[in-house]
Amino acid sequence: MRRPDLDGAAADEAARLVAAHLRRARRRAKAWRRAPDDREALHALRTALRRLRALLRAFRPVLGDIGRGAIRRRLRLAAGTTSALRDLDVFADWVAVQPAVPQGRRLLRRIRKATSDELAAVGPAFDAAWTGADRRMRRALQAHASAATAPAHAGGGARGGRRFEGALRTAVQRECLALRAGLPALDPVRRPDEVHGLRIAAKRLRHLLDAAAPRTMVVRRSIAWCRAWQDRVGAWRDAHVATAMLRRWRDEPAVLALRRAHRRRLRESRVALETFAADRHAWRDALDVRWSRA
Repeated sequence: MRRPDLDGAAADEAARLVAAHLRRARRRAKAWRRAPDDREALHALRTALRRLRALLRAFRPVLGDIGRGAIRRRLRLAAGTTSALRDLDVFADWVAVQPAVPQGRRLLRRIRKATSDELAAVGPAFDAAWTGADRRMRRALQAHASAATAPAHAGGGARGGRRFEGALRTAVQRECLALRAGLPALDPVRRPDEVHGLRIAAKRLRHLLDAAAPRTMVVRRSIAWCRAWQDRVGAWRDAHVATAMLRRWRDEPAVLALRRAHRRRLRESRVALETFAADRHAWRDALDVRWSRA
């Protein structure tokens, strides 16, 4: 039989954590909307949204209405509206550092124009999705706070904290299992979607550990590995995004000059990804995530 006091205390701790990260995401959203061309503000917003989504997914069993699907869908939609902007920025950076590209400045001007057009379209779409998610989450958090009375949870604090930690451990192990299952069969060429799924699992694991786990040496090691894995997969993905970008502007003279550098980048990013994943000792250690609050 489930113990309401323990469930309630665990939900209270999870709700406090979610509320703190919702406030952070709200600040990041305001900062980016005030300066939509600020790339650092965009990156901070995307990170805050990913962390919030990871927490909602991890603690869904104890969060009730706070973690319901409608909220998570709106958060996913809000984050998705900014993806094209990020891809354009990364592609522009890559073009800018290529040496001796004929008419490269003309291509960069077109990319900047495309970025400006994307900003005009993204703002309203982001606002609609984010406002809906923010409003629903605040209502759910307020309802939870009203229902969480002291007598109902009396004596459940320490044990409720253990239940919260149990939910965190379960979520961490879920992402670790996904990574352990996918890494040995890594195939960026034939199964690129699976590689992207592994990157998402690493992001969720990293954000969960960053936000909720005690900073033991083991946890810090796991976070560092997740960040390194994200970098390798991110470079591989960015190279593939550039393929679509080069096709989009194939009428530009600069594109012909960029093709050789692009093929080299694809090959190097794939090799770096496969080499990193081949170090089974490193990722087995990194995914053996254990800690104690003692």
